[in-house]
Amino acid sequence: MLIHVDATAATQGGAGIVTYVAGLVRGWRDAGFDDQWILEGTRGLAAEIRDSLGDLGKVHLTGPSSTLARIAVQQTAIPLRMLMRKPDVLLCTTPVVPMLTLSMPVVAVVHDLRHLARPQDFGGFQNWYRGKSWVAGLRRADRLIAVSERTHRDLQEHFPFTELRVQTVHSGSDHVPALPPGEETGHGIAFARWANKRPDFAIQTWAALKGLRTNLNRRLHLVGVADDEKLVLEAMAHDLGVADLVVVHPFLPDDQFWELFGSAGVVLFPSFFEGFGLPVLEAMRLGVPVVTWRDPAIVEVAGDCVAYADPSPDDFARLADGLLWSDELRNAQVARAYARAVSWTWQSTALQTRRVLVEAVEAARSRNDQEP
Repeated sequence: MLIHVDATAATQGGAGIVTYVAGLVRGWRDAGFDDQWILEGTRGLAAEIRDSLGDLGKVHLTGPSSTLARIAVQQTAIPLRMLMRKPDVLLCTTPVVPMLTLSMPVVAVVHDLRHLARPQDFGGFQNWYRGKSWVAGLRRADRLIAVSERTHRDLQEHFPFTELRVQTVHSGSDHVPALPPGEETGHGIAFARWANKRPDFAIQTWAALKGLRTNLNRRLHLVGVADDEKLVLEAMAHDLGVADLVVVHPFLPDDQFWELFGSAGVVLFPSFFEGFGLPVLEAMRLGVPVVTWRDPAIVEVAGDCVAYADPSPDDFARLADGLLWSDELRNAQVARAYARAVSWTWQSTALQTRRVLVEAVEAARSRNDQEP
């Protein structure tokens, strides 16, 4: 097949969507499919995607990475290239589908519907844009891929018209590097890329942990903190008496990030809402225990392989305390978690995704054959 892939959202610093597209490329190559990709991105396309595509296909970079530039690429450049190259199918890695699809089959990926559950996490333009473009894309796509059963259920609840066109395809975990044994520092790690990750809650948890262990000297590292959040989080840590124990990081280069992640003693993941919960799966693959709460997507991914806390810093601290200082508790969770995580592969994701693409192509051909 000739597959046109819209990866315009997978820009440097794009977190989950970058991991998804790069993982899909990895899975396609591992599976050895005899397909060619036309990968469409902006000039800000993450380097790991551009570098890994290789002989799988060609990359076209058009315009800067702003939202307006992405819209222009999606609505003009992609249809024009489809007209010239006539791909078998268009794979949109977000729910945005060009208005002009030239009667070609389209498959769109839906990662989450957080903007409907928590509109306060987004700006007014983002909510308006998703409300318009995503709904239109959900209607135009021939097939939809939900990255979790949680997202699948959300689609059925909010957009019942999608019910017969959605299939769940989980992401993989084998993008996580196999790290050499290193010194375990016993530090904590939490994430701050989006509002739902709750870095403020993680700081409150570390303060509660200090209340349990007054001689606490282990640090909490917050990763992916935006410049405008840094001072706020540092001030909170100061007010709670843990300024010397909380380290605030911007986005880190991959080697630094994985080293810090893989040597952690515990992951705090108090996310309000997850479409999939990829950081939890990554921690499981790295052998780092996790304290989180029962978000439906996290339960789907992690099963009984993480520690589920009540939504309070005190309960998070209680469970983190046990995992940090009890080898028995830690080792039991890590062993179960790793065994579960390694079964989630990008090759499996690619196999299932390709099956959906083939279904869309065959359905389109059947419709064309029936037309007079």
